[in-house]
Amino acid sequence: AVPDDTERHITYIENISSARFAVGDVVQMSARFVWSSMVPRDNSFRPFLRLMPRKVDNSFGTSVYGPQVAGAEEVALAGALSSGDGVFTTPRLTLPANTDRLYVAVGWQGAQSGIVRVSDLAVWKGAT
Repeated sequence: AVPDDTERHITYIENISSARFAVGDVVQMSARFVWSSMVPRDNSFRPFLRLMPRKVDNSFGTSVYGPQVAGAEEVALAGALSSGDGVFTTPRLTLPANTDRLYVAVGWQGAQSGIVRVSDLAVWKGAT
């Protein structure tokens, strides 16, 4: 359940060396979201995925988000604000120089209350 309309997310942090990722690898992420009993705030409910490379100096490189902010995904979600089921994918991301950790986040925003289930989360390298 989501108690208010702020962003809610779950983040997993992976040291790229133990995950067998390396600087220059192309990575991508997908996950399935199922939501129900959703009370959106101003018709703005949105599930999201986020890949965030963190550098050795603790700064973040460019992150990628999915689904995209505008486009077909947004139109599809507008018709299914109270309940829905979808598999979403981020754009591809090349891990920048000095990356030592990869932050993987799944979440949602714009909901006053409801139930969100996330499954089938996958992050892979060599994405084409």
